[in-house]
Amino acid sequence: MGKFRVLANAATIEMLSSLTALVAALARVRMGKFRVLANAATIEMLSSLTALILLAIAADSGVAQPRPAQPTAGPGVNVPLINYVDVSGATAAAAPGPDGQQLMAQAARELFQQPALEAKIRQRIDLFGHQLVGSGSYQQLGDGPEKLLRLELKLQVGNQITSLQQVSDGRFLWIRRDLPGQTSLSRIDLKQVRDAIRASGQTPAPDPGGNWMALGGLPRLLQGLNENFLFNSPPRADQVGQVPVWVLRGQWRAERLAAPLPNQRADILAGRPPRLEELPPRLPDSVMITLGRDDVLPLFPYRIEYLRQDGAGQGSGAGPPGIASPRSLVTMELFEVRRRADLDPRQFDYKPGDQEVADHTESYLKSLGLKP
Repeated sequence: MGKFRVLANAATIEMLSSLTALVAALARVRMGKFRVLANAATIEMLSSLTALILLAIAADSGVAQPRPAQPTAGPGVNVPLINYVDVSGATAAAAPGPDGQQLMAQAARELFQQPALEAKIRQRIDLFGHQLVGSGSYQQLGDGPEKLLRLELKLQVGNQITSLQQVSDGRFLWIRRDLPGQTSLSRIDLKQVRDAIRASGQTPAPDPGGNWMALGGLPRLLQGLNENFLFNSPPRADQVGQVPVWVLRGQWRAERLAAPLPNQRADILAGRPPRLEELPPRLPDSVMITLGRDDVLPLFPYRIEYLRQDGAGQGSGAGPPGIASPRSLVTMELFEVRRRADLDPRQFDYKPGDQEVADHTESYLKSLGLKP
């Protein structure tokens, strides 16, 4: 890579969320011959996961990025483990599936109705030609639509381990980041977020960088995907490991796609084909959702992929000559899913103590387009 530097500008940070301390903390630190250059205006909107990609680029390129070991099912697991495989290459069942839009809406309702859930989570990010893998756990608790939430992730950046913890107590989303030699704590006022969403009349598009926890966890993530994407293609019946699944492909709804492509707004709303290559580099042009097809946890989202169609020969996987297959920008997998009637509500009661807390509500609302 030589003397490689990453410069983030307005075009690359559009619609990114406000989890930014990971870039800010290491922007001043040299790692080998590489460095990340970031100023306050740039890093204000960067999400934590995209920030980690920038840090990975800055890390010594000779350090291998190890992939987490495949977990094994443990005691009390109600759903069989889904091994990490590419479902797009599996053999589809001959019978046509049900309506994809209805499946997505029902999947969101199923998650809202789950009073207590726990799952292990694995995320893979592929941006700027580099890959980052993280793993951890997700929990949700509560009978109503506004869940108590907890997400914990450990990610490897070069030869360093970083961790991200997000805890929603219903009033605030607390975000703690642990970097080598530095810990930061911030929060987002969820009441202000909910009020702003209600006033706008629409659910913001889920950001693959990580705004789904502040929007309300997995149930809201699926609801947002259903409201922002059209799942017109027939769902494909498939099987991943021992789990029967539906695989759905979604494309942007015209009115939602017009927002990040203002120069094409008139053409898009008139039904003309959009020039998707003009989307900001980190935004997907489609999504692929893998939902459970059994009765254990009906329509549970075992895998969510944000896809981007690159130029010819630059995608991943096989495709027709001259046409690149989509590349996965962000892949989120959930496995070893359990209903947890014994979840303690105190796990979601975050106590900041005397640590300094930064309020990121304003920048978060701006990143969603809910505040000028």
